[in-house]
Amino acid sequence: MQILAGVGAGETVAEYLVIAGGGGAGFDFAAGGGGAGGYRTASNFSLPASFTLTVGAGGAAGTVGGRNGVQGSSSVLDTVTSAGGGFGGGVSDDSYFRSGIP
Repeated sequence: MQILAGVGAGETVAEYLVIAGGGGAGFDFAAGGGGAGGYRTASNFSLPASFTLTVGAGGAAGTVGGRNGVQGSSSVLDTVTSAGGGFGGGVSDDSYFRSGIP
């Protein structure tokens, strides 16, 4: 997260880039990758004297047994929210990769 702020006549104006955490990959060699975290950007954004700032974490990867990864967490700057990335799907049965087995 990046905030470039300057103080003028009684207000704080910011240029922001809010990036959420990416999703974790699924487990196993044929599993899906996690999705990218969303982002939002703007300039000339007026910040109040007090505001919420949350930095979203990336999701954990799937564990043994073909588990899915974990969705990334959202990032928040005052009223601006970027959604976390989606999780990668795991593979619970790899029998279809085995050649010659019905």
